[in-house]
Amino acid sequence: MASAPAIELRTYNELDAIRGDLLDVYAEVRAPLLHLPNYAVNALGERLDRHGAE
Repeated sequence: MASAPAIELRTYNELDAIRGDLLDVYAEVRAPLLHLPNYAVNALGERLDRHGAE
């Protein structure tokens, strides 16, 4: 049986450092839904920007 890759928890205080990676993973995981407006990658980017500004 193959073992799962190790998981590493990382903490970030600035969105800019991780924003691109988050969008890439989101696009891969949500690929079947990206044609829907609420699931579009740019919609997530806008939400991240709004929360990052708070």
